Amino acid sequence: MQVLYKDENDNLAVMEVSKASYTEEMKVLELCGREEDIALEMGKKDAEKAVKELYENGRADLRAYTFCEVDFDDDDDFFDEDDEDEEDFIDRMIDMDFGSDGRNGVIFRKDR
Repeated sequence: MQVLYKDENDNLAVMEVSKASYTEEMKVLELCGREEDIALEMGKKDAEKAVKELYENGRADLRAYTFCEVDFDDDDDFFDEDDEDEEDFIDRMIDMDFGSDGRNGVIFRKDR
């Protein structure tokens, strides 16, 4: 699907879109592309019309809507939060007493 829009510098741009979704709290239509995600400020009715046009025609002219800066959730943030959990898990594993034969826990062995 393709979207025609005006970028942050008010220049005409076209983007290949793989996903379009509306966030009512922020009043923006989020458009996800291969290289970047953008957001356009609009109301719910206009967003529904734009998504329907994308679905039916494979393209939409959204030049009338204002480009806006939105902090999209990055997948990297997810991993940053988990780093601490992973460190805690490793510390707990080190502190565990597995017994002499390993029946009460994990047995580590060399690959043959």
